[in-house]
Amino acid sequence: MCSASQVTYAMTQCGICQQVLSREEKDKVTCSVCKSMFHAKCLKLTPADFATATTPNPTWRCVSCTSKERRLSIGSSSSQGNTKPKSATMAAIESFRGIFETEVKNMKEFREEMMTSTRKTSESVEKALSLIESLQAENRSLRQKVDALECQLREQDRLNELNTIELLDVPPEIDGADGTSYGDAANMLSTALNVEVTEVDVVDCYVINMQKRQNDGPRKRGNIWVVKLGSRRMRDRVMESVRAGGREKGWRFPCETATSKSCVIRVRERLTAYTRGLYNEVKAVATTKGWRYVWIKHGRVHVRVRDGGRVSIVSSSSDLSKISQ
Repeated sequence: MCSASQVTYAMTQCGICQQVLSREEKDKVTCSVCKSMFHAKCLKLTPADFATATTPNPTWRCVSCTSKERRLSIGSSSSQGNTKPKSATMAAIESFRGIFETEVKNMKEFREEMMTSTRKTSESVEKALSLIESLQAENRSLRQKVDALECQLREQDRLNELNTIELLDVPPEIDGADGTSYGDAANMLSTALNVEVTEVDVVDCYVINMQKRQNDGPRKRGNIWVVKLGSRRMRDRVMESVRAGGREKGWRFPCETATSKSCVIRVRERLTAYTRGLYNEVKAVATTKGWRYVWIKHGRVHVRVRDGGRVSIVSSSSDLSKISQ
């Protein structure tokens, strides 16, 4: 009978072809690590390799053990070889992290500074806007006050001129010299308009020499006499007579002076410079739009757009704009 070890050996198989290897098998090789056996022909060993693998103290390893040892060797070598680079990498990472943290801190500080500056700027802008609104309101208030004062001044100027009339186209030779202007003015009004006007009714009288005002342009017919009468009633009587007989006479009235000098004059209300400019502006618009009537009464500009229409008083350019709409 055979022992158990002999049976086990007898049942050993080749690690490649899986055929049974007998004790008497000569061409066999044993792995020095896992003790597996192989046919030499299955390993395709050369005679020299077979002699090395079957020495008394063999070191031959099968393919599986050789691959495993190579992997272990490679892993160990890789671990040892990467120790230094890994340390250098970690140091670089730590350095970068420090730089990054510093930059983040600087960015936070910069952000806080910007936010503070923005808040201050916003507060300054709000204060400036509030101041601007306050100044705008104050400016509107002042503008309203100035407009009101200008209206008051214009009205006062108008009232000051209500008793004053103008005699136009008075010949230059009738100059009112030697203190005769008051008498000449009263006599010209009486004979021209058939209204009794005496020298006592004339409060003031002066001559505007139109010949001196026309140096280069065409010469005017005559000078302008500015006559201020003593009462509103007398002035209204004079202007009523002008309106009553002016159209049929072409607004030109024959008259005589106190010294019996004859002339033909025109008579109109004395206007302030503002009212005269406004009157010319209204006349220009009326001509463009075909309005029927524009006239002066009591120092104010009156407009009637069409026959039978209502009469509008124009006191400013804004009034004219409203009527033009």
